[in-house]
Amino acid sequence: MGMAYDELSVFGCLCKVDKCGGPYSMSTMLSHAGGSFLSPTQIAKKVKLFFF
Repeated sequence: MGMAYDELSVFGCLCKVDKCGGPYSMSTMLSHAGGSFLSPTQIAKKVKLFFF
């Protein structure tokens, strides 16, 4: 799929626990949480891989 299991776990938790069901809310949460580790383009690529 192009993502590690740890990344899939984070995306799954954001969907279920934090109720981030769409790409916009997911990218917003990831930019606040992982903004220091990933660039906005990397976050966008991972969100696109997960949803589309």
